[in-house]
Amino acid sequence: MSDKKIVVYSKPNCMQCKYVKQMLDRNDIPFKEIDVFESEGTIEHIKETYGAGGLPVTVIDGEAIIGFNQEKLTDILGIDE
Repeated sequence: MSDKKIVVYSKPNCMQCKYVKQMLDRNDIPFKEIDVFESEGTIEHIKETYGAGGLPVTVIDGEAIIGFNQEKLTDILGIDE
């Protein structure tokens, strides 16, 4: 299990968001999910802070991964997928 702080910014009906969350769940990696439509100011926050123009944005210990980048996620988390 990972001891990293993970936040997944997502939105409903987003396939890439679903893939990231499924990957984390499969590997028993805890994460906090934030729906950008339910949290006021979140879209602006991720644009300004991470330069994100799309979702999901997965933040692992302060490092942002934009979109579903399986290779980068597995490298940072130290898992085999």
